Amino acid sequence: MEGFRKSIRWVLVTVGVIILTSVTVDATIAPNGFSQSALGILASRTVPQATCPAGMVLLSDPHKKLCVDAYEDSPASECTVQTVQNALDSRSNIDAATCLPQSAPEFTPWAFVSFHQASELCAKAGKRLPSSEEWYTFALGSPDTDACNTNSGSLSVPHADGSCKNAYGIHDAIGNVWEWVDGVVKDGTYNGHAVPESGYVTAADEHGIATQTHTANPDPNFHDDYFWSDKTGEYGILRGGFYGSGKDGGLYGVQAKTAPSFSSGAIGFRCVKDI
Repeated sequence: MEGFRKSIRWVLVTVGVIILTSVTVDATIAPNGFSQSALGILASRTVPQATCPAGMVLLSDPHKKLCVDAYEDSPASECTVQTVQNALDSRSNIDAATCLPQSAPEFTPWAFVSFHQASELCAKAGKRLPSSEEWYTFALGSPDTDACNTNSGSLSVPHADGSCKNAYGIHDAIGNVWEWVDGVVKDGTYNGHAVPESGYVTAADEHGIATQTHTANPDPNFHDDYFWSDKTGEYGILRGGFYGSGKDGGLYGVQAKTAPSFSSGAIGFRCVKDI
C-alpha cells in the first residue's frame, strides 16, 4: 500500500512539473507570426483591454495609450450656458460645480475660452489638454479640404456622420475652431528650438511645427498652411485653423502668437486622457 501511495505521489508531481514547464517555457506561434508563451496567451486573455470613456477614441502605440475627445468640446447639459458667447460665460460655466466639458455630436463647440480656462476645464473632467505633438498625431489623416469648416465664416455644430473626420474617428481637427494645445512659445523659442518668422509653411518637424516658412509663396506640400509667430513675448499655441481660415488653416496651420489669456469665438479645445 505504501508503495502504491508513493507511485501516485510521483505521478502527480511529474504531471505538475510538465504543466508548469508548458506554461512558462513552451512557445506557440501567434497569428501575427511572433512567438508567444502560453503564459503570455493566458495573460492576454484575462487582462482587460484598455477602453476609453464615452465620446473618446483610443490611440495606441507600443509606448503609450491615449484617449482623445472625438469632438471639439462643448458645455454639457448641466452647464449654466449652453452656447458660450464670451469669456464671462466660460467663467460662469467653470464656476458651476456640475458643469463639465463634453465630447459629443449635435452640440455647439465651446468657444470664447482662454488657454488657462481650457486647461481648467480639461482638469475638471479628469483629463488634460493635448501636447502639440499629441495633437498632430491624432489629427493626421484629417481632410484638409472644403469637407472641413474653414470657409463658412461661422461656427458649425458637428454631426456624427460629419465629413471632416479621419480614420481614428477624430472630428473637426481641421477648421471650425482653433484648438488650444499645452505648450508655450517664449521669445521665439519652442521646446528649445527657434521658430521661424510668420509665413507659409515650407518645412516642418516630425510634429508638424514649421521649421521654415516663406512670406509670399504657399507650399502645396503643406496644404498651403500658414504659421504665425512673434519673436518677442510669451504665447500659447493654437492648431488646426477655424471657420474663417481658408487655406491658411490645416494640419500644419499653427497660431503661435496668441496670448494665453486671449479668447474669441474662433477658439476652442478638446481634451485627452492618459490610460
